[in-house]
Amino acid sequence: MTLAPQPELLVLDDPALGLDPVARRSLLQSMLYVTRQPNRTILFSSHLLSDVERVADRILVLDGGALRADCTVEHFRERLRHYVLKFRGTPPSAPEIPGLLESFRTDRELALTFANPAADLETKLAALQPESIEPVEMTLEDAFISYVGERGEKTFFMREAT
Repeated sequence: MTLAPQPELLVLDDPALGLDPVARRSLLQSMLYVTRQPNRTILFSSHLLSDVERVADRILVLDGGALRADCTVEHFRERLRHYVLKFRGTPPSAPEIPGLLESFRTDRELALTFANPAADLETKLAALQPESIEPVEMTLEDAFISYVGERGEKTFFMREAT
């Protein structure tokens, strides 16, 4: 009902919360329709990051009351990199490479997530002598959890150059 008059500005707080899948999809399609028209903006918060990924042009990430990111969804995902390094034996501990957000080690793999990776990151990873280095595409939810999760550094801020 809120979208029916096609307002110029609409502020929604978790609009899909409690909706069944059919109603949620209808809401998202309506949001996309409204925002594709000129001079229409919807600001919305959501814990359903797949919805955000589908409809948002820009995201703001608030973490503990601090603004941690202000950029497009694509820019946010591009600035986070996830790699799985496979080893013949036990992997080494996570390397001390700037931007390391998260690491997870199994008996043969070392998974690493980085924010704002340097151009020579893959060279530094290759120095660990893995059998293979596999870049893994991250969803917005994966990227968000790595970025604001309990582990890792919390000093990064993403903003696109204007």
